[in-house]
Amino acid sequence: MLKEESADTPAGVGAGGDVHRLLVLDDDEQIVAMIRRIAARAGCNVVATTDTAVFLRYLDEFSPTVVLVDVFLGNRDCTMLLDALAGRQGRSRFRLLFMSGMGESALMLVGRIARERGIAVDRLIYRKRDLFQLEDLLRGKNELPARLG
Repeated sequence: MLKEESADTPAGVGAGGDVHRLLVLDDDEQIVAMIRRIAARAGCNVVATTDTAVFLRYLDEFSPTVVLVDVFLGNRDCTMLLDALAGRQGRSRFRLLFMSGMGESALMLVGRIARERGIAVDRLIYRKRDLFQLEDLLRGKNELPARLG
């Protein structure tokens, strides 16, 4: 597990004058480090982890405005994570971004399954092509769509 940054970390201003609180779950520590750098340049408070249990705890404690999740976490079952997200998204107001490097068709399938479970997915990010857009999304230069589906 990576060292988490405190939610009290000073940050700049995101879109609309509000500081984005970005919560990240990815099992690749190098990707997590890259996302931290991107989010820092965009002026976000960031909490990132490679551990699902820590992620779920921060989902409740950090009150993120944007949640970025790698939906294919090694050999872990993503359906448990989807169920946890479905239960929490109704109580919290966060924009949900799903990311994967496994392939666009697999990512779209998980997005469809999530929507069938009542999860509002804002953006599907194919890591090999779309990750560079994250900074623009967080800065508000490329606004998040209303909701997918």
